[in-house]
Amino acid sequence: MTPDLNLYRLFLMVFDERSVSAAAARLNVTQPAVSHALNRLRLTLGDRLFTRSPSGLRPTPYALDIEPRVRQAIRSLMQSSERTNFDPHTTERSFTIAAGPYLCELVAQDLLIAAITTAPRSQFLIRKHTDRLVEDLVVGNIDLTLGTFGRIPAQLAAQPLLTEDMVWVVRKGHPMAETIDVAALLALPRLNVSAANSAEDEFMGSNVDGLERRLTINPEEVLMKHMPAAYHVPPARGAVYDNRTAMQIIARSNMAAFLPRRLVQAHALELGLRIVDVPMATDAVTISMLWSRDRTDSAAHIWLRELTLRVIADRFCAMPPSGLPVTGHSENRPNDHMKSAHSDPENSSFDAYDMHP
Repeated sequence: MTPDLNLYRLFLMVFDERSVSAAAARLNVTQPAVSHALNRLRLTLGDRLFTRSPSGLRPTPYALDIEPRVRQAIRSLMQSSERTNFDPHTTERSFTIAAGPYLCELVAQDLLIAAITTAPRSQFLIRKHTDRLVEDLVVGNIDLTLGTFGRIPAQLAAQPLLTEDMVWVVRKGHPMAETIDVAALLALPRLNVSAANSAEDEFMGSNVDGLERRLTINPEEVLMKHMPAAYHVPPARGAVYDNRTAMQIIARSNMAAFLPRRLVQAHALELGLRIVDVPMATDAVTISMLWSRDRTDSAAHIWLRELTLRVIADRFCAMPPSGLPVTGHSENRPNDHMKSAHSDPENSSFDAYDMHP
């Protein structure tokens, strides 16, 4: 007897949730209905599939063996259907995007509202990055990830969204708020933002499965690169792990910080912040979206990427929502957005920093 395809989908739901009741909640059905369907699949396959444990349902060895093949088979069927039959107005598909505090603060609200408005029956999830980012993209646990990246592996595709520059920030009313005296600015107590636990950890997450992602922008590194040798760059007086906390501290102190311009502009009035425009060059960073190449032609995935592009363009008027290249391992500097999608994968990379997305 061949099991109903929906039974296999239910199997994966229970496998992921490790709970019949949680799977029932996600499927919007009763717990007895899930239990009954699971028993049908058990009888058909001749295996218990799950056993009870203190931490929830535990997959049997047989369930662990068939899970990746079942997941891939269902994904292939869904992708084949989506290439021709996807309709955002009727789809009940779940979409997942990985991003971090910086990008969530700037675009998550607009993106989520646009998604549930355009696809009212879909489920739209935003989650944080993990060290399994490449695996999650390839197996389909994540549809898109937003951030700034170094070299990316061949199985992923990338598209630039916008560029961001870093600015010096002080509180409104600060003696330095109206000046462009670089030496005086450098003499201020400085607050750094770093998601790393140590200097060695600043590249944590880079080179995991071939994906480079840096967790912080080091102000000392930028200063030493761009400041004349005559200027002394003192060490930071403090550090926090997110930009929002940094802005709140700056608003209540005489410290200065080096933060993303768009984020500061979004909260300048609310928190009482001032951008200090100093005659000092800084490197712009490029924010991109990545996805698994095998989903490039999926109609559902094309819709999700186009929606993301439109939201970014409407929010920042930074780049048009179409005409941007799809790249694998491309140079992704501010002036290189229109490079060919067939850039040399062996001699290029995304040279940018990850502002804690």
